[in-house]
Amino acid sequence: MKTFFLWLGILVFPALVQAQQIAAKQKITTIEVPVYHSKPGHHQTILHMAYASQEIGNKETWENKDHRKQVYEVDLVFSAYPKKKEDWITSYQSLLERRIEELKKLEPTLGSDTSVRWNLVLQTQCVNEEQAKKLFHGAVFRFRYINGAKAPEILSWQNVDLQKNLPQFQEIQNEVEGIVYGVSDFKDSTVFNAIDRNQWGRMLVITDWTGSMYCYGAQVLLWHRLHFDEAKVKSFVFFNDGNRKLDKQKRAGNTGGVFCCNPDDFEHLLKVMGVVMKLGSGGDTPENNLEAVLKGLRLYKDFDEIVMVADNNAGVRDMSLLPKINKPIRIVLCGVSCGTPIHPHYLEIARKIGGSIHTIEQDIETLSMLKEGQTMDINGVMYKIKKGKLVRMYRG
Repeated sequence: MKTFFLWLGILVFPALVQAQQIAAKQKITTIEVPVYHSKPGHHQTILHMAYASQEIGNKETWENKDHRKQVYEVDLVFSAYPKKKEDWITSYQSLLERRIEELKKLEPTLGSDTSVRWNLVLQTQCVNEEQAKKLFHGAVFRFRYINGAKAPEILSWQNVDLQKNLPQFQEIQNEVEGIVYGVSDFKDSTVFNAIDRNQWGRMLVITDWTGSMYCYGAQVLLWHRLHFDEAKVKSFVFFNDGNRKLDKQKRAGNTGGVFCCNPDDFEHLLKVMGVVMKLGSGGDTPENNLEAVLKGLRLYKDFDEIVMVADNNAGVRDMSLLPKINKPIRIVLCGVSCGTPIHPHYLEIARKIGGSIHTIEQDIETLSMLKEGQTMDINGVMYKIKKGKLVRMYRG
C-alpha cells in the first residue's frame, strides 16, 4: 500500500513536484487489487466512467439535494494498464484530476470536507487494453444518512401501497449496476454460468425483470458488457408482468409491461432497465413470459437463439400462447439448486417446441426426444413421460 497526496483536488506524485506545491494537502491511499469489488454492508452509490474518460455515465443515480447523505469514503477505480509509465497514453495524474473535478461537481461537499477518505484503487488483472476496458472504471461513494434521516424503506413510485417493505428504487438500481460493472459479487451465478458455457450464437434475450429477478437479469448485462465487441446479444426484451396492473386485469397476451431495447447503446440499456423496474415489479406470482417472447419475435428477426431468463419459483401466466411459438427457447432457470424440481410450465415449453433448460450446472437439451414411458434425471429429480407429459416420479 502506498500513499500519495491530494492537493486542491489533484493527485500529485511527490517525485514530480516541488515542495512548495504541497499545501493544504490531504492523504489519498493507493491500493492495488486484481479486480475491484465494493465493500458489502454499506450504503453506497456506484458511478461508472468509461475507460480513460472522466465523464460520469450515470449521474442521475446520485441524488443529494436535501443533504440527507454524507459521503465519508470515495473509491477511485482505475485499471493499472499499461504497466510501464513510459507506455502511458493517458496520464493517471491528469485523468484522476479530471475525474475528481467531475465528482466534486456532482457532490460539492467533497471539495470542503477534509474528513472524507479517498482511495485510489488500481486493478492489476489486465495485460492488454482489451482486458483493461472490461474492468470497472469510475468511483464509489460510501455514505451515511444524517440529520435524523433514515434509509428509505419503500419504493417512492405510484401505488406505493403495493410495494411495502421493498428497498428504495435507487438502492436496487445501485445494486444492479454494481453487478453489471463487476463491482458487486452475486451469490448465485446461474445466468452468467449458463450463458458463458453454452457459446450460443446471436441471441434474442427475454428477461424476467420483476422483483426477485433483478440480480439474475443483471448477470446478463454483465456477460453482455464483457463480450460487447462480439455482439452476441442482438436484442433485449424485459417484462415486468403488467406495469402494476391489477392482477384481476391481467390477460394472456395482453398483460403488458414488455419493453424491447437495442443492446448497442449500453448506457441507454441501463436506463431502459431502470424505467422497466420503476414501472412495475411483478405483483402476483405467474409472469407473462410468452407474451414477451411473442413481442420479441414480432420485432426482431436477426438472431439465432431465443434465451429466456426465468424464475423457477414463478409459473407462466400465458401458457395458452405456446402454440403460437415455433422456435426453440433456451430457458435459463433461476432459483434452482440440486434436487429442486423444475416448474412444470418450463418443462412443457422446452419439450413442446424443442427447447432446453439450463441451471447453474446442468444443460438439459433432449427433452423433446423422450418417448412415452422413458425416464430422465433432471437436476437430481427423476421424471417420466406419461401421456406425453413429463411427470415427477416420487419414491416409495
